[in-house]
Amino acid sequence: MELDVFLTSVVTHMLPQDTEHYLNEVSRVLKQGGRCLITWFLLNDESKQLISQQASQINFVYELDGCWVKNPDVPEMAVAYPESTVRNLYNQCQLSISEPIKYGSWCGRPQGLSFQDMVITYKRA
Repeated sequence: MELDVFLTSVVTHMLPQDTEHYLNEVSRVLKQGGRCLITWFLLNDESKQLISQQASQINFVYELDGCWVKNPDVPEMAVAYPESTVRNLYNQCQLSISEPIKYGSWCGRPQGLSFQDMVITYKRA
């Protein structure tokens, strides 16, 4: 039986060390071809521009150990990651992204499939 993994609004509250640990565990429990859906706050050119234009519902303005947080006093309140970092982490964990990423509306995008960004992956050989 193929196991699927769903993490919604989980890594958006986790700092890098814990996020990396979770992705390694996802890779460990998935069989080859198994799928995983994880929601994120992904920082890319578009989301960063919308944040700078104050269109975002969540402003990630504090950098902390390779991620960005809304509140440095309570960093796990909301955590965003550069999309390039997330892509590299998936690759290190032998997980391939099923393109395209489904970007959310959190940063002020006029259209989003959901509030958070959704990344669907599968475990490769």
